[in-house]
Amino acid sequence: MRILLKFVIDCDPDAAWRALHSPRAVAELYGPLLDVDALGEMPTSFASGDDVPVQMSLAGALPLGRQLISVADRETTDGHGRVRVFRDWGVPLTGPLATLDVWDHQMAV
Repeated sequence: MRILLKFVIDCDPDAAWRALHSPRAVAELYGPLLDVDALGEMPTSFASGDDVPVQMSLAGALPLGRQLISVADRETTDGHGRVRVFRDWGVPLTGPLATLDVWDHQMAV
């Protein structure tokens, strides 16, 4: 399945780029239904090449399983100039999440 959603926000592109790399911002996107807790040390900012194992739960009560979140950055250009792309994808490891083969998410600034 491929879903595209494009929208304009009133924000500096560098601020948006920093927010995409913030584990706190990612957790807020999932919430309040899904909780994401690191299995080990959660980085203060995601960096290209990071692999972060997490435990996910529904409303903090129902375990959904463990997942490995991987992160990569790339840069390209379009008709408007420079485009930075943040990609995070997950490989479900355990629990109900393991019925999915992969989660692939990309956001461009």
